[in-house]
Amino acid sequence: MQDKAALAFIDQPSDLVPGVYEGGLKTWECSLDLVDYLDRSKKTDAFVARGKRILEIGCGTAIPSIHILNELFSSPVHSKETEIHLQDYNASALELVTFPNILLAWCWWFLFHSSHRDLTFLQQDMSPASETFRNAQISNNEDERDDNVFPAPDPAVAANIPITDEVKAAFEISLLEHRISLRIFSGSWSTFDVNKAGGKYDMVLTSETVYRMESVPSLIKLIYHACEGASQCGLDSRRSLHPPPYLCLIAAKVFYFGVGGGVTEFIQAVHLAGKCDNMTPKIETVWAKNVGVGRKILRLYWE
Repeated sequence: MQDKAALAFIDQPSDLVPGVYEGGLKTWECSLDLVDYLDRSKKTDAFVARGKRILEIGCGTAIPSIHILNELFSSPVHSKETEIHLQDYNASALELVTFPNILLAWCWWFLFHSSHRDLTFLQQDMSPASETFRNAQISNNEDERDDNVFPAPDPAVAANIPITDEVKAAFEISLLEHRISLRIFSGSWSTFDVNKAGGKYDMVLTSETVYRMESVPSLIKLIYHACEGASQCGLDSRRSLHPPPYLCLIAAKVFYFGVGGGVTEFIQAVHLAGKCDNMTPKIETVWAKNVGVGRKILRLYWE
């Protein structure tokens, strides 16, 4: 699907065209719920992202992954690499919103610290490319005659950020400096090869992906194969005495009107898959909103 055709879906009355467009150009409520939950829980060891392999399934605008990236950029550099993989059905969504959102979020973070001269930890290992970008930004903002002025980092005000060679180089170097590896995958869940992507993950996140029951079995299968240690569950009975070595969170509406999916249907499908594949799934509701259209965050693991 061409980018122009994809953009036409933004103002359409339907956010779902099965096999064509899966709503990835919009930010949905449950992704924000997931960010809030991760932020409140970040002091827990299980939620520490640094040095982990992380997969966001059906990422769309990638708000949860961007939240994690912001935490990584804002913390001291660690020796262990963090891998963040983003998957979405539509390549156009990845091109039009996923990666641009990541780049814009990084620009906001970088310019915010530059404009406030809060550069102590930025300058510790600042590369020539990053320093060039920062100095150019400061110089541009001080020169009213320059048409390529970077806007003040105010998320409440619409603005344009010129994507120059310096911006791209500084972004790439920032990833290297903070030991962050980003990969983006397009296609259906049934075609995602965990082994080719580098192996299992420590953290698997997904939001607003259980709305269509026909696709839920492939989602469950991907989650199961993606979770680090899940395939060994049941081989040692003592494993049930310890927390699982992975974190898997599913954020979803209780019911998706007009589509048929929802939290209850997803839970039933997980247990059905467990019986078919000799797995013992465990699902905990770790957060819930019961006012209006109900929403929940589930934690899924296997024993």
